[in-house]
Amino acid sequence: MKKLFKTFLVIMVLVLNFNLIDTKAADFTTTTSGVTGVISEGTFTITLGVSGATNLSGYTAKFTYDSNLLSLESSSARSDFNLTVGSDIVLYKNTGQTGSFALAVLTFKAKPAFTVGASTNITFTNVTGTDGTKDLTGTSKTHTVKILSTNANLASLSVDNKSVPNFNANTLSYDLGRTDASSINIAAVPADGKATVTGTGNKNLAYGRNTLPVVVTAESGAKKTYNVIISRNDYRSTNNYLGSLGLSVGEITFNKTTQSYTVIVPHSATRITIAATPEDSKAKVSGDGTKTLNVYTNTFYIVVTAENQTKRTYTLNIVRRDLQGNAGNLSINNKLKSLEIVGYPITFSADIKEYEITVDNTVETVEINAEADDRKSTLTINNVEELQFGVNQVTIVVTSESGVANTYVIKVIRSSLGPVMPIEKVLEAITDTAAEEFVAVVGPEDVIDKEIFDALKTTKKKLTVQRRDNVGALLYSWYFDGSKIVTTQDVKSGIIFGAMDIINIDRITNFARRVDLSFFHSGELPKGTEVTVFVGNEFADNEILKFYYFNKATQQMELVVNNVIVADGYVTFPLEHSSDYILTKAEFTYGEQETDINPLLYVVAGEALIILLILFLYLQERRRNPYRG
Repeated sequence: MKKLFKTFLVIMVLVLNFNLIDTKAADFTTTTSGVTGVISEGTFTITLGVSGATNLSGYTAKFTYDSNLLSLESSSARSDFNLTVGSDIVLYKNTGQTGSFALAVLTFKAKPAFTVGASTNITFTNVTGTDGTKDLTGTSKTHTVKILSTNANLASLSVDNKSVPNFNANTLSYDLGRTDASSINIAAVPADGKATVTGTGNKNLAYGRNTLPVVVTAESGAKKTYNVIISRNDYRSTNNYLGSLGLSVGEITFNKTTQSYTVIVPHSATRITIAATPEDSKAKVSGDGTKTLNVYTNTFYIVVTAENQTKRTYTLNIVRRDLQGNAGNLSINNKLKSLEIVGYPITFSADIKEYEITVDNTVETVEINAEADDRKSTLTINNVEELQFGVNQVTIVVTSESGVANTYVIKVIRSSLGPVMPIEKVLEAITDTAAEEFVAVVGPEDVIDKEIFDALKTTKKKLTVQRRDNVGALLYSWYFDGSKIVTTQDVKSGIIFGAMDIINIDRITNFARRVDLSFFHSGELPKGTEVTVFVGNEFADNEILKFYYFNKATQQMELVVNNVIVADGYVTFPLEHSSDYILTKAEFTYGEQETDINPLLYVVAGEALIILLILFLYLQERRRNPYRG
């Protein structure tokens, strides 16, 4: 029993001693701060520090990191310490420091082997310190760094459960056209599961054009914004004109486009009733009713608000005569204070009487806002109804209080050409707009669909299809006249400036200066097709070229068009079917072209025969006179 009790006492002593050793508090705590995530091959810093230190003048720790994944780019001491970095990190200074403070800043760079999703540790272990008189103990510290993904791409983008047309992760803008819907639902899935997406869900649509951003934020914080563009049709009335305007006293000649009036009333008229009704029953009028009149000037504003909330203001300047019957000094100011053509910036000056703007074919009306410099003058805007194609003249007449008129003119040129658009939008534009001509842009491999030619044929409209380079310069274009089209089919729009059978063409043309054209499309083209191509790198303006078709079967050049003139670096020619063609100043006669032997070979062969003949005569002479010479 005594032996068992002694054994128990020994065990208890050992346990108590172990706990005392294990729970002995460190003299200070090692800290690190800085990023925990970094991009591939990125540079980052961490700050090594301590907290809870008392009179610390020296710090030593074993310093480890994976050199296959990280390289130490630089290191610098803080808090006036001196720093040595190797397998150990050593810091010291002459005077101790108390509290929490930074010791060093270490800059690392992630190596290529440190790939996305991987993590690694930077460790500080076996930490000791000194206060100049005794050794101190410190805690170890591990700082973990992870490579963060920079992938901010979308994998898919859909609206109302339908993928947006031609989605590509590198295409950031999608115009979905027009809709009657008041809202849409946007869904997007990031390509990287660690990325986040904002801007999805149900989106209310304002009338008109809506640009809805969908923002993808990568794990690293990198952002990419995709824009969904959609226009909500606005069927609300825009009519903000008055239909009638009357006064209980005085004469007024009402015109709905005249927005300012001056009326002189007798002194006895102390009150006046303004009666105003909108032209459109869905519009609202404010500012009418019975008004009190002062002697001389009284100004009242009648505001018409259309169903779509646009406003038009009519100004009434009521001049009440005095007891002697005088109307006061009537102003002669008949100038404009401001003039605005909504959506079309102009440089306005009250002394400039004429302005000119050009609008797209699809623009049927323009909104003009004008304000007279003198509120007592009368302002009338004439001819602001639907724009005709070509030149439309809008006049703004400002009549002073004294009755002198001043006219401003705005020339609005409505283009007969439709706006430039991607080829995908052309069919809708042909069928839905009044434009007679359209311009579309294509990529090198785009196809002009049969449905487009069907629409051109039916409407007898015209289409120009352009291919431009990276800086916007025109490389070539196609022109189709719907009034001439008979049969329709898909047409590949691509043209290569080069020959597919260049060896034979070089041989046949004897390397003549030329531009080779090879068409992606093969076979017949719609009637009336014309092609314009750039030849300015090879031929000068006003040079006259010939357009040849290369017949592969006969190995002959067949003249298609004579006298093709270079203008501004381009030539235009009709084309009935597409294959390989050349443009050149050289002339080739069909049936007389050498298809097997280059003429140069005749010269070489002739020279060789002469040499052989001379050699033959020389040998004959030597046989007759073997000892001569």
